[in-house]
Amino acid sequence: MENRLRSEAFSSFAKLVAKSLIGSDDIYGTNLYRLLDTTRHYMRQKLVEAGRVPDVANRHVQYYLECIPDFEQMDLSRKSVACREMRS
Repeated sequence: MENRLRSEAFSSFAKLVAKSLIGSDDIYGTNLYRLLDTTRHYMRQKLVEAGRVPDVANRHVQYYLECIPDFEQMDLSRKSVACREMRS
């Protein structure tokens, strides 16, 4: 079941990249993905309308808190890329 969900998520993600709703950059040999501003604004509007902003914000914070141990183990160049990713 988990493999199927992962495959479906990857497929959906690839479609968004193909439609240019998600941007892709190659930095130091690592693919970084980002939401375009128009996509980000649209999604935020949908979250506001659905009353889901607090839930999603909490999940976002939790995700990055869980990344901290991994971040501490990274070399300097990877930390630089990770910090730029977090700011965007």
